[in-house]
Amino acid sequence: MSQSKYSAINMSFLRMLSGRLILLILCLQLAIWYPFLFSAYDDWKREEKNLANAWQRWHKVQRQDDRLLAMSLSDWAWLEQTVINTRSRLVTGWRLEGVAHMTQWQPVLERVQETLAVSVMGVDWQRQVDGRWQGVIELDVQFPVANRAFENWLPTPFRRPHFSARDWRLFSTMKSADRRSALVQFRRKQYWLQEGSWVPEAGVSVLSVLADRIILVAKDGSQYRLLLTTRRSEDDNLLQEVAD
Repeated sequence: MSQSKYSAINMSFLRMLSGRLILLILCLQLAIWYPFLFSAYDDWKREEKNLANAWQRWHKVQRQDDRLLAMSLSDWAWLEQTVINTRSRLVTGWRLEGVAHMTQWQPVLERVQETLAVSVMGVDWQRQVDGRWQGVIELDVQFPVANRAFENWLPTPFRRPHFSARDWRLFSTMKSADRRSALVQFRRKQYWLQEGSWVPEAGVSVLSVLADRIILVAKDGSQYRLLLTTRRSEDDNLLQEVAD
């Protein structure tokens, strides 16, 4: 065999060997790097999903903030609302305050919880002489979620009281200086009451004490006139609801 033919065969073998060697090296490199490439791709897809979720959450928070700013509580002229905390131009703290009867407070708190995801940071209730409640409620605005449980922030369980005339007796009234007191029996318990007194068992406060009667105010703002008991009194006529 001539030298030139031998050289041609060697070159052809080397080229074939080099091609197979390169292919083998590439396969080995792919086998080594594939887990890392797959993990990097999986991480990228996870980050992309997290970013999409973050944008979705942000839009929900923005929409809730828009609802808060647009929410109309003008139906209740007695109510004041104040933004007390913000973060990234979003409202995170909100205060409601006013003086009203329980029947007026109830729909306000229902409207707020139907519209917003909030929790109470602080609440202060003070009962007024006329039976109304002064309330200051500070709310933490939270991430909006569906199917939130309704929370009762009222100072006492709200229900319209059931008055029975037979539960009440007004035995006497007396005046000392400029203040008048009344001796009242509710069921089997007696009280000396003055204007502004609170009878928790009955859920009423005393609006006024007169010579022959007292005016009671229930949680819902309804008023009742309790007349002085006499020998000729009939039970059913002693307690009368005062018409608006």
